Amino acid sequence: MRRCLWTTVWGLLILPGQVLDAQVTDHGTLSIRQAGQEIGHEEYRTTAARGGRAAGDSLTAFARYPESRPTVSIRAALERSPGSPIFSCAIEVRSPQGTSQVLAAGTRNRVILRTVGAGSETARELPGGDQVVVLDDSLFSLYTTVAQLATESGRQLTGLFPRSARRVSFTARRQTRPAAGGAESVVELSGGITATLVLDAGGRLERMEFPSLRLEVVRLRD
Repeated sequence: MRRCLWTTVWGLLILPGQVLDAQVTDHGTLSIRQAGQEIGHEEYRTTAARGGRAAGDSLTAFARYPESRPTVSIRAALERSPGSPIFSCAIEVRSPQGTSQVLAAGTRNRVILRTVGAGSETARELPGGDQVVVLDDSLFSLYTTVAQLATESGRQLTGLFPRSARRVSFTARRQTRPAAGGAESVVELSGGITATLVLDAGGRLERMEFPSLRLEVVRLRD
């Protein structure tokens, strides 16, 4: 079962970028800016998952730092079963220091991490559960899952950063406010992660702000 999960999500990661338009539920490019200066770009798309599951539970992302002449690129694929703690994720990082790969598989009560790079391979287990969401310090489209799980009263979540095996507890609180072209959603994160996520009326990420990091992520127009 563990090998099957990893094989499935790793296949998503290495597939060419072309995806049938009928499958795509969202796609876009994010400009990543720190202290007002652009430091990278991230392209992502969410797709209707196979097997008749709800749309949007498959995500692929590709980030480059910096955008013009990238020295670091990060590619990720995430599959998550709606309403379930089961997920699988693969992250690949290419840099002047080499290539590393991290695979994560979440079950009902645990997360299995496997890291491969520079001729070595390690594996470890961490606590799991339906409150765990996969995040990364350099891939921001992964916050779409946080936005989907946020509630008006505030939902307690645990952010798992597979590359460092770091776990962070935070609260995701959603509110709706009027905006040009219809209502938009604002998700406030507090606790171990402090951020503001802004989504348009269709639920697409428009902007993210991480004040403590002086970081802003803005969706570029299609």
